[in-house]
Amino acid sequence: MPSDLFTLKPLAAELNDALKGGKIDKITQPEKDEIRLHIRAFGNNYTLLISANPEAPRIHLATDKRPNPATAPAFCMHLRKHISGFAIDNIRTLDDRVVEIKLSGRTELKDKAEYRLYVEIMNRYSNIVLVTSDGRISDAIKRISFDEGKRGIISGAIYVIPSQPDKTALSDGEGIKKLLSDNDGGDIASLLTRRINGVSRITVNELLLRAGYDCCNPTEEVINSVIRTAKEFDGIYESQSYCPCNSDGDADFFAMPYLSLGGNFHSRKSLSEAVERHFELSRRQRANKQLTSHLVTAAVRYENKLNKKLGDYAKKLEECENMELYRLYGELLTANFYRLKKGDTSAEVQNYYDESCPVVSIPLDENHTPQQNAADYFRKYNKLKRTRTNLTAMKAECEKNLDYVKSLKLYLKTCDDRAAAAELEKELVGIGALKAVKKPSSKIREQAARPLEFFIDGVKVVAGKNNIQNEELTFRTADRNHIWLHVKNYHGSHVIIFAENPSEEIIVKAAAIAAALSEAADNGKAEVDYTVRRNVRKIPGGLPGMVNYTDYKTVTVIPSLPAQKDE
Repeated sequence: MPSDLFTLKPLAAELNDALKGGKIDKITQPEKDEIRLHIRAFGNNYTLLISANPEAPRIHLATDKRPNPATAPAFCMHLRKHISGFAIDNIRTLDDRVVEIKLSGRTELKDKAEYRLYVEIMNRYSNIVLVTSDGRISDAIKRISFDEGKRGIISGAIYVIPSQPDKTALSDGEGIKKLLSDNDGGDIASLLTRRINGVSRITVNELLLRAGYDCCNPTEEVINSVIRTAKEFDGIYESQSYCPCNSDGDADFFAMPYLSLGGNFHSRKSLSEAVERHFELSRRQRANKQLTSHLVTAAVRYENKLNKKLGDYAKKLEECENMELYRLYGELLTANFYRLKKGDTSAEVQNYYDESCPVVSIPLDENHTPQQNAADYFRKYNKLKRTRTNLTAMKAECEKNLDYVKSLKLYLKTCDDRAAAAELEKELVGIGALKAVKKPSSKIREQAARPLEFFIDGVKVVAGKNNIQNEELTFRTADRNHIWLHVKNYHGSHVIIFAENPSEEIIVKAAAIAAALSEAADNGKAEVDYTVRRNVRKIPGGLPGMVNYTDYKTVTVIPSLPAQKDE
């Protein structure tokens, strides 16, 4: 992810354009390392999220709402005391990955005052520091004593900006020219990443690609092209190349599509939106991991157990293939009792059933009579016949459970709320993948998990988050004439259009939802079947959500999700 100065600089400029002159109405701290400034600017309300989380340090405008602790943390109270009601004078980036927010206003005694809020986006060294007009630290979200490192962050100390004095600025053409000219044939991308201030390796790769840099023969013209491209990168916010975007699945955010990475990029209204979408995905993934890690472990363990069982069943069924031979031996021995006697070790008899093999040699137990040998073979035949019948049923049950647990693994990937996780745990208990744990009784009734709800052109479309919800949605919530959708030949959610005879456009958009909530989500295209709900039937004796359906049509769509209904 290019969370570097190249990306941070246009983000700060964008925030400055939106918030400059705005006033801070409220300050909250929903997390121990995250603050939110609620700002009124140009007649609009904004929420500026600033996080020093080591795994997700960032600054951007937020659109989500987060609950706050009953008692505000100390740093939040400190900010409320000193900068509530202050105006945003300027937002800019400094050396490396530091954003400076300049604030001005009046104190409780109506005296003019200025503060600077420094946002240091440096992974595990990230911090949020409030500094007075004379450069002294007022407080920080993470206090660091001088004996813990070279740079202390404590109240009253002089604030020192973490800088890179030995690095070349992206706009320094002469400095970049010297780096390229003095290169002795080493990896130029690594060199520029080390020596240019605030650029990541993937940004350097993009710069070199756009400049047409030839590592084998860097001519003066190519070097000049690198310098021009670097200056264009430095001024990306004012250039026509500025195009905030996310890569597929919001996996990354960029100030412009990176040609060097390939793949698809999706444009956003602002870089702040692109950053928020990416980190919201990361938040959901972290929350999902915390909620479902033990469930995922149980599902994988159970899946491995089922696969081992299927392997054992296959070997045993292969042994059962000999049962017809044992029946044949028994019948041929019965037809030749008069020619055999106790003590024979084998019998050469005529095979009446196969002209291509007229004579069969049958092994005999010399301690048994011919009648006993025939009975032995019939006994083996009947035993293998029963075994095959039982194994076939057990194999079918095992395959059904294996198919079911694969669907649960799909839902575990996207589970991000406690109620849905509880339903998935119930499903795993139901198939024996997890032991039921008796939970302490509580007078507080747990909130039921809610399915995903969307609105397409005013029509409600609902999708299940797991098999229990799929069954409830299909057979209890939906009307028999509503439209039911499911991805073809993959595990996925049941999707219901709560309308009779919806337009083709609505069906296509709902089908895209069904595809996005399935194993085919990462495919470029997917086929989705749809029919009226009355044509959907639960499989007799089947597990939750397992259905058959008839009289359906199929549409091919690109998997995608629209915005959900605001709650």
